Amino acid sequence: MEGEKVKKRIRCCVLILIFSVLVLQQTVVSAAEQILPSGISFDEIGSKMQAFEKKHADTTAGLAVSVFTSKEDVTQYAGYTDMEKKIKTDETSVFEWGSTTKLLVFLSVMQQLEQNNLDLDTDIRTYLPKDFLKNLTFAEPVTMTELMNHTAGFQEEYVGLYEKGITAYPSLKEALYEHEPKQVYKPGTVTAYSNWGVALAAYIVERVSGQEFSSYVREHIFTPLGMNHTAVSVDLSDCPWVQKQWKKLQCYTADGEKVKDCKTPLLLYPAGRAVSTLTDFRMFARAVLTKDKLLLQEKTWELLFTPTDDFGTTQIPKNMHGFWMASYGIPVYGHGGNTMGCSANLLLDVKDGVGVVVMTNQAYEEIYNVQMPELVFGTYDRSAYIKEEMIPKGIYRTARTDRRGPFKWMSLSYKMGEVDDSQLWTASDTDGGEKISYAYGDDIRISTWEFVLEIGSVLLWGLTILWAAGSLLVQGTAACIRKIKKKTNFSPFRNWGIAANGMQLLVLVCFIGTVYGVSTYQKWETYAWLFAVIGLLAFFMAVLAVYGMVKRKNHLWTGKKWWFYGNLFFLLVTVLNIGYWNLYQFWN
Repeated sequence: MEGEKVKKRIRCCVLILIFSVLVLQQTVVSAAEQILPSGISFDEIGSKMQAFEKKHADTTAGLAVSVFTSKEDVTQYAGYTDMEKKIKTDETSVFEWGSTTKLLVFLSVMQQLEQNNLDLDTDIRTYLPKDFLKNLTFAEPVTMTELMNHTAGFQEEYVGLYEKGITAYPSLKEALYEHEPKQVYKPGTVTAYSNWGVALAAYIVERVSGQEFSSYVREHIFTPLGMNHTAVSVDLSDCPWVQKQWKKLQCYTADGEKVKDCKTPLLLYPAGRAVSTLTDFRMFARAVLTKDKLLLQEKTWELLFTPTDDFGTTQIPKNMHGFWMASYGIPVYGHGGNTMGCSANLLLDVKDGVGVVVMTNQAYEEIYNVQMPELVFGTYDRSAYIKEEMIPKGIYRTARTDRRGPFKWMSLSYKMGEVDDSQLWTASDTDGGEKISYAYGDDIRISTWEFVLEIGSVLLWGLTILWAAGSLLVQGTAACIRKIKKKTNFSPFRNWGIAANGMQLLVLVCFIGTVYGVSTYQKWETYAWLFAVIGLLAFFMAVLAVYGMVKRKNHLWTGKKWWFYGNLFFLLVTVLNIGYWNLYQFWN
């Protein structure tokens, strides 16, 4: 009897063991066969990525990419961080995050919210030095939520983001104060992407935490997560190893052409300076995906992933406390980034627990940063998001531009009857006017009159340059002929015309100098004086025009009427263009 009982117990234990093994095996198989939103299984993604890389190898410089869940990842490296020296991309390679760095700012803000050091819906001036903000236009207060949504109303700031030739870096406070953009939209009404606005949010973190931002991030994000190969300060000195590796990095265009100078320091560093290995980049992304309690408490994570802005008048979330929606087969959230020589992207499907991080040493690269994630998240289909609607009629310009100040001319870009169908867009007419909303920014409608005025003024200015150059050529030729014939016929009328034409061309020379200055990231002080010269020339041209009209009216000058009135007309065109485009504004 006792033997039978022992045998039964043994048989029972064996059956339990077999059952446990089968269950465990099934669990392992289920994990391995996790189906991604694109419809392929997790264990297939590696081969799919390799095939994708092979297809685009001809235009690939260096690539580091990882698809991951809470416990697994498929990570691949391809190409070179320096194609000429044949330095292969591997786990020791570092890349720039670009604007993905902004997520460090938003996590820091949420940490300070958690500690009751700030409130998301309070006027940000509460946390800033008195009169720190000089260019606010509207009575409505700007809140931290609006900084995170990029709806604070700031225009683009082209000066002070990058600057060459700097030996002593300004503090974040100084960099912000010296180059504050104008507020051109009512807060909360228009999405106008703003590096300056996010850097301002980082400065508020400095103010309420009592720590310099790079030190704060290292203590409260990098160190808890074990991100030992990430730097974020202007000169990357907060991680010497990264600083050394970064110097080895060579950058390229999206087509694979070498970028000669791609390492100009970013003064507003919280907006896009982080540099790290792919491992650290994934470590950060995974912490956000899994809502790691080392960074935030559970209730704060839940708040972070609640919508703070929608697409137009729909209820489709566009932004969640700084995390943009990216439209694929499903909506995912994260942030992309571009620098002068690198591109990066961090995309999270929080619902299914899957993430993708991509890093390349190619500026404005989209094959891997935008297209490759389709292997994981599926292909964007507009009908899955919203009912089809007609493309809005009218003329639009991007809200992310400059409408006040000497770089107003950079807003000379228009869209007529076209939308970017590669991503979700919606049309609406709200407090901010008629607009087309995308992730990262809005296009706003302008009047036909404004369009005609701006295009017409530029075309007339172009004719002015041709007129002035042609007149000087004719006058110069005539002067040479008179000299050869030894004629010394002095004519105040002729000299007036030569002075008018000369000043018009001098304005062009000064303008070209300012374009060179801002496009090559020179210090503002090195070319601001050119705007002052343009302003003086405008004054002298106005005086010259009045002087000519007086002389002509009093019949003191004789000569060809068409030539006089042509010079007078184009003088006024130049002066009015300088005034309209604010080209006299030498202060910032």
